Amino acid sequence: IYYTSRTHSQLTQFISELRRPIFPSSVPDEFLKNAEDHEAEAVKHVPLSSRQRLCINPLVARLKSLSAINDRCSELQQSKTKDKCQFIPRAENLGETHRFRDNVLATLPDIEDLYKLGKSFQVCPYYASRTAIPGAEVITLPYPLLLQKSARDALGIKLDGNIVIIDEAHNIMDAIANVYASEISLRDLVRARLLLEVYVKKFGKKLKGENRVMVGQVARVVDGLRAWMENALSLKVPMIPLCV
Repeated sequence: IYYTSRTHSQLTQFISELRRPIFPSSVPDEFLKNAEDHEAEAVKHVPLSSRQRLCINPLVARLKSLSAINDRCSELQQSKTKDKCQFIPRAENLGETHRFRDNVLATLPDIEDLYKLGKSFQVCPYYASRTAIPGAEVITLPYPLLLQKSARDALGIKLDGNIVIIDEAHNIMDAIANVYASEISLRDLVRARLLLEVYVKKFGKKLKGENRVMVGQVARVVDGLRAWMENALSLKVPMIPLCV
């Protein structure tokens, strides 16, 4: 079951309710010899979130924006990087990664618990949590991680044949717009056009045919958006969000 909600606090509330029921053992009866073996079990649950909430590397976590955190994390995984992130799951810390996975499936954690487990085992909870997904019964995650195909593919999430529960589903259209839309101002467009001109003047002679075409396409898009926005401003037409 994939359970998604808008905010981290709403997911935390759901997880607290998930801890209330106790279910019979999932071990088949034929393997249980004594009555004591029929121990109740909690739900096997994995919470998923962004690097912004789960990164334990101080060099990355101290950055302010999510995009900066994502970029820095990717940089620290490059083969040519001298100071690679020591928390990324790999062959050298496979034992810690497995202990992290087993603790996640046994304790029904929320995001804060996942972060603490990562700190305790010195393994990245953002990446190590993926190892627990195959054994999970319930996975909680925010809207963007469910709605974005690239995010689902990165996490190894397969929706086919599974149950998806969307909390406050009336917000889903706004959530999709937020995931796939970007805001840009007229000032940004003017600056982008100037920077393109500087780029072409400096590197124009080195650009190959395909690259020159791509630069021209970007320039036309910028010019088109700029013209539309200037016309809308002159007519005092309310701005409409654009999905780019």
